Amino acid sequence: MRFKHAGLTIGAAFAALLLLNGCAGTTLHVESDPPNAAHTASALLKTIELPPGAKALATSPNPQLDKPWSSQACTPISDRSEWASVPGMSPSQVQLWLKTNRPSALTISGSGSSEKAGVVTSLMLSGDWAGSYPRLMYPPVTVESVVAAASGSAIRVDVLAIPQGAACSSTGVATSP
Repeated sequence: MRFKHAGLTIGAAFAALLLLNGCAGTTLHVESDPPNAAHTASALLKTIELPPGAKALATSPNPQLDKPWSSQACTPISDRSEWASVPGMSPSQVQLWLKTNRPSALTISGSGSSEKAGVVTSLMLSGDWAGSYPRLMYPPVTVESVVAAASGSAIRVDVLAIPQGAACSSTGVATSP
């Protein structure tokens, strides 16, 4: 298990990081020696807290969670992801819980949803990490995708980090001069 569950932290190596992250106004800086995008994404993923009762899963429990809801069009990109089931909570309840229990260095920058017959079937939150990341092209981004499941919800959390020198392209419409 890699997630932090309702106040219980998995992995003593990140205890100091989590304590700092919980302080109001703390700017998070997670890079190793030598710094790299994969380490940064993995370390930030470990700070995401899930609702009480969430159970970590080894693979995607739903085809809608096979890939991130959104991603940057860059090569290379380091995407670290985890899945979990959240029994007894609707996608809306899970999204609200994630918003109110996010690490202080993670600022929500976007959200989205899809419905079927007026019922929310999936939700997405995205956020940007505050801090200094000199070996990355941009600050890391987190995408949290939540879908309805038979007994509650299922979630995929991704942390995306783009190393300096990556090639990025726009997904917008190209225009000519």
